[in-house]
Amino acid sequence: MSDSPKRAEGETEVVAPMSGVIMGLNVEVGDKVSQGDILASLEIMKMESEITAPISGVVKSINVLAGQEIGMEETIMSIEDTKGGEEEG
Repeated sequence: MSDSPKRAEGETEVVAPMSGVIMGLNVEVGDKVSQGDILASLEIMKMESEITAPISGVVKSINVLAGQEIGMEETIMSIEDTKGGEEEG
């Protein structure tokens, strides 16, 4: 079982952990992200929660807008896994 649903081969969906309102997006399509980077902020019951990247890769699609209400497990964006021998020391 995976924490992040797979969308297409090599892509991982970033989903909302609970229903809430997207307060802001920190990335755009085409941006490179590292696992743990803050992608968006979500207001859940008057508390702000950070949505982080489950994998390193490139943002392939963004399915929400700032201010939009979303449901639990609704897809926020997808990230393409770009494993290509990149090593960080």
